[in-house]
Amino acid sequence: STSNAEAIYTIPIATYRSAEVTLQMTNNGANYRIMKILLIHDGTNVTASENYLTGGEVQTANTNTVMSYDISGGNIRIKATVSTATTVFRGTAMLYKV
Repeated sequence: STSNAEAIYTIPIATYRSAEVTLQMTNNGANYRIMKILLIHDGTNVTASENYLTGGEVQTANTNTVMSYDISGGNIRIKATVSTATTVFRGTAMLYKV
């Protein structure tokens, strides 16, 4: 979808208090972005810190992906609103227990 935030990864809050997630995303196989996300929650709210590389050679303003985070159904949801429906995500996660 290019208009709604969609969950691309979930983390159960009953088991994990925080996480370190590294994501690579590509739009149309030409524009790339890599980012590290640090997450922590208090059971109700999630706080996230993003660290990423972006630029004309990486991902343009026209192909940028907007990230958002919330807690729903007992899970932290990492959500993405993409500018092109062909965005592909790959990544790893280090989860830390409660």
